[in-house]
Amino acid sequence: MRKFFVLMLVLSVTVVFFSACVQLNADVPEIKTAEDVLSKAWEAGADVKAAYEYNSAKAYLEAAKHEKEENDYDAARKFAAKAVEQANKALEKSK
Repeated sequence: MRKFFVLMLVLSVTVVFFSACVQLNADVPEIKTAEDVLSKAWEAGADVKAAYEYNSAKAYLEAAKHEKEENDYDAARKFAAKAVEQANKALEKSK
């Protein structure tokens, strides 16, 4: 019976360890999307024609990158999504 509990403890610790490793290497693909849309917006002149939306997107993107560096992937995804939203608005306004 004691061996069973030791085995379960070892398995539990192993599972927790590997789940933490997976989370540490998580990626935030939304950041790349935000960078791409922001780049298109800049090419369309959004930095002048839609300055508020463009600069807002840049700020959200920087916040997303910061949160990713801090390993707060949920916050990074939320900020990146807001960056994409604002960059799309800037792109539309500058057409």
